[in-house]
Amino acid sequence: MDAALWGVVVGVVLLAAGRAVWLQLRRGRALQELESDPVLSAVLPEEVGGLEGYLLRFFAEAELNWTPIGALGGISSLIAFLYLLAAIVELPDGWFLFLLVFLLGIIGAVLVLRRNRRLNEFRMQLPDVVSLLARSSRAGLEFGEALELCAKMARGRLQGELHHCRNQLSLGRTVSGTMESLARRAQLRELGLLAAVLSVHRQTGGALADALDRLSQLLRDRIQFRRQMLAASSGGRLSAVLIAPAAPLLFAALLLINPEHVEVFFTTGIGRSFLALGVLLNAVGVVWILGLIKMPR
Repeated sequence: MDAALWGVVVGVVLLAAGRAVWLQLRRGRALQELESDPVLSAVLPEEVGGLEGYLLRFFAEAELNWTPIGALGGISSLIAFLYLLAAIVELPDGWFLFLLVFLLGIIGAVLVLRRNRRLNEFRMQLPDVVSLLARSSRAGLEFGEALELCAKMARGRLQGELHHCRNQLSLGRTVSGTMESLARRAQLRELGLLAAVLSVHRQTGGALADALDRLSQLLRDRIQFRRQMLAASSGGRLSAVLIAPAAPLLFAALLLINPEHVEVFFTTGIGRSFLALGVLLNAVGVVWILGLIKMPR
């Protein structure tokens, strides 16, 4: 493999590893400060900010027990294994990069699909949970007891979140604060609506059961609207799926059929620059198309 290209790969991996270690150390200091107060450590497990917070939230939404530094270690191991395999079988540089990008793309797509499926499962359970809260309110149950009842019927991440909210209430946190904390962690508009309804009821009073019933119907209407939007934007998503791999597959075909036509992209400096620019523009185009058809959370 070309020394300059290998240097770029190693440099990127080292920079990412250093960033992950720094984030892990910063998180460790924050956790030590929280552990000094057992109440705060139990009731304030909010998401960490920055890149680490985004990755932690992404893994939690996908229901994966991963950490950013662990994921980085796995990706680094994959890159090292592929490079060793390429060196053993004397694989050309172009094929090594193609296989690396292809595998990383497959892994990313699987994680995104898993996350979206878990979020949809989370969202689909909310109308039933809100309806059960309304019936529990009419029956005279306390909100904590109603949450415990809802946790028994929930599945997946929602069940854990409801148990966590129940623990927060038992430690003395307010209902509105608990639900607002849940809305910030889950990043779903539906939970924000639930937190707003409970907060308004705590301040002004009124028939909570009726308000929750109306909210449950509203959530079902939102789910129906999302389904209609997904059906209407299916053509755009299919276009993105078909267009995104077109250029890489054509490039791979040229590498296989007539490598002399594309070896300039690996043997000259301007060729490498154009190759990097092409990869960047392809990624930007895919992100732009997906952003146009992205459904609000």
